[in-house]
Amino acid sequence: MTAKTKEEYKKALHVKAKYLTNSNVKDEELREAERTLSTAHTVARAISTDGNPVSLEILTNRSLYDQRVKEFVDYYKNTQKYEVLGVRLDAMYNLPGSGYGQGDKNKFPIFYDPELFYISNMKAVSDENDKSRVTLSWQDNCTFEDRFDIYVMTTSFDTPQLIDSADANTTSKRIILPDEAWQDGCLVWAVPVKKEIKGRTVRPATVEAAYYVSFYEHEYFSGRESTFCGTRIEIPDFGKTIVGNDTVSSILISGPFEVECYEHQYFGGRNHPIRFSDVQLKDEIGNDKLSSAIIKRLSRDEYEGVYIFKHMDYNGPWVKVDHDISNFKNTWVGNDAASSIKVVGPYECTVFKDVDFRGTSHTYRFDDYNMANEPVGNDTVSSATAARKLSDEERNGVYLFQYSNYTGKWIKVTENTPNLGKTSMGDNEADSVKVVGSYEYTLYADPDYKGSSYSSDKDLSALSATQIGYNALSSIKVKKTKNDRSAFWAIETETFDDMSGIKFDPNDNDYIIVPKNGYTMYKNVDFKNGATVFYACSKMYNNKSGPFNIEIRLDSRYGPLVGTLTINPTCIWKEYSCAISKVTGVHDLYLVYSGEHYMDYIYFE
Repeated sequence: MTAKTKEEYKKALHVKAKYLTNSNVKDEELREAERTLSTAHTVARAISTDGNPVSLEILTNRSLYDQRVKEFVDYYKNTQKYEVLGVRLDAMYNLPGSGYGQGDKNKFPIFYDPELFYISNMKAVSDENDKSRVTLSWQDNCTFEDRFDIYVMTTSFDTPQLIDSADANTTSKRIILPDEAWQDGCLVWAVPVKKEIKGRTVRPATVEAAYYVSFYEHEYFSGRESTFCGTRIEIPDFGKTIVGNDTVSSILISGPFEVECYEHQYFGGRNHPIRFSDVQLKDEIGNDKLSSAIIKRLSRDEYEGVYIFKHMDYNGPWVKVDHDISNFKNTWVGNDAASSIKVVGPYECTVFKDVDFRGTSHTYRFDDYNMANEPVGNDTVSSATAARKLSDEERNGVYLFQYSNYTGKWIKVTENTPNLGKTSMGDNEADSVKVVGSYEYTLYADPDYKGSSYSSDKDLSALSATQIGYNALSSIKVKKTKNDRSAFWAIETETFDDMSGIKFDPNDNDYIIVPKNGYTMYKNVDFKNGATVFYACSKMYNNKSGPFNIEIRLDSRYGPLVGTLTINPTCIWKEYSCAISKVTGVHDLYLVYSGEHYMDYIYFE
């Protein structure tokens, strides 16, 4: 079935659904919908166990449909037969569970209620800090399921993908979406399953795109709007979009994109690339000049680095400093014209007041929307060295800045400093603090850690908001809070950082007793270049300690599942192991338990 045919059927079902719910439908619309649906008989028709046909008329007639559902439910309950076969109407929508053959006779199909297709009773809420993590909730109108299979469909997939499952009798689940799904937006739905037979689909929810490009009619993202998302999108003629031709005045970019803007249709005339939101296009293509564009998703290496802009607030012509620039007159920005800088990723860049890397200089590691407060200043940059990528050790620490909002000269502090007057920052000079990595700090108004103090592990945009006050900082204590554990040395399970339902053995607190559906969490476990096997030492807690599973998850209780260890414990301590997906780097480790037992230690190799 072609995509066009699918759309025709969907439109026809929508019209029929409106009619069945007593909504206003024109006679001509209804007749056209019925003509379209009549061609679907070969798709929708099947025969139930009692020999009665399940035709399209039944599927689109409210009273006949309800009667047929009642007959089927009665049969379902009385016989307990779950081998449900037949071609289903939802096959037209590329939903999972279709693919039954026309030769499957004397079987009743589980079918999709056309009235409900356009109404979603599943909700999806994305985590504000991590758009890939989504909490689903739904109403369970299915009676006989063992579990729910959760599917996702987005424009980047040829077919729906099974990404997770939820236990029966639950009405919510936290999932992690594939990158393409949360970046480009997707549909998510759940399918109840009984003995591998897929039942009526829980109606889908929409997850809005986190990565997109929006073109606006007026400056500062106002007026008519046209939004696009995807890996590569060509817009040859803005006259065919909602915003229109020669009307775009601002662009909002969410995600790692480059938008090549053209003055004329079909990618002709002047052009200029834009990688960050721009409230006014007058200095690039010009306001009301954009006629075509190409949107390209950038890789991490392409996107990260240091960008210098001609105007404040990261607007106007820009240059990415991926090489030494001895004279800015040869760039889009121009000499003595730079006004703001954006640092994407762990990079630093040094700018100079004069050409050939001479004169006053300043090194940036963070964004600055207005370079006026820096030693080099606004509209004075003439040269710059190539951006340098920093290691974690080089970048992490507590940064003190001369002015509020992380501007002016700065120093990085990683150890206690009793007298800032002996540093390049100076006494009573710092006015804001930025934390990179796992550090906490205490600020003091006087040298040698005396006077008024203020402690935190968060950024501080201005000391005037604390009891220390403006330009009064004289000493600082810094403590590194992160304490990585090696994944390759035994981790005693009782040393958890977080848990649910865990108890200690009253006779020996070196062991823990884990319950069904409990978990333990261990922060900052370092897997270095990779671990592929998980080990756990366990034994029975009581005679009810039957076989159980340990789910190995990363970074959250519902984070990526990298492996599952199945244990059938005995009355003596024993070490068990299982293969896992390769894990590298530092992660918070979550162990989720499905049964009650003793745990001693774990490790990886």
